[in-house]
Amino acid sequence: MLMLRKPRLDTWVTLGFIAFFVGLLLHTRSYDPQVVEYPKSLLMICIVISAVVLVETLVKEKTGVVHVSLEAAKNAAIVFVMISVYAVAVSFFGFAIPTAVFVVVMMLFFGEKNPLVICLVTAVFLAVLWVVFIKLLGVPLPVLPSHIV
Repeated sequence: MLMLRKPRLDTWVTLGFIAFFVGLLLHTRSYDPQVVEYPKSLLMICIVISAVVLVETLVKEKTGVVHVSLEAAKNAAIVFVMISVYAVAVSFFGFAIPTAVFVVVMMLFFGEKNPLVICLVTAVFLAVLWVVFIKLLGVPLPVLPSHIV
């Protein structure tokens, strides 16, 4: 365990997120209310979550000591890299293939070993995302690479 005193950076980062989300929320006032209804809802959720994190951070600051696991920090960095690679892969290979690979890799990373569970979760996850984004929201996702379609 690594012991840190007064995590001021956490507070400033969280305040930055809140300011960013509030700024985006204020920016949505100039758009058609029907168009920004869903983004406004997401921004409100982000503001609430950030406020909860801020309160938690301030409580930790008051106690003066925060325990940070080096293993947890390493895992967070690995997940960040995986998400970044996934985001780049979607632009090159479409939505379906990188998403399936990403879900499988993440499940293996977090310790799932049962191939049936991995296959079922991946299939259900892809199906739900396809229905929500393409069918319900009408978001045009590049499902497969353009050279295949």
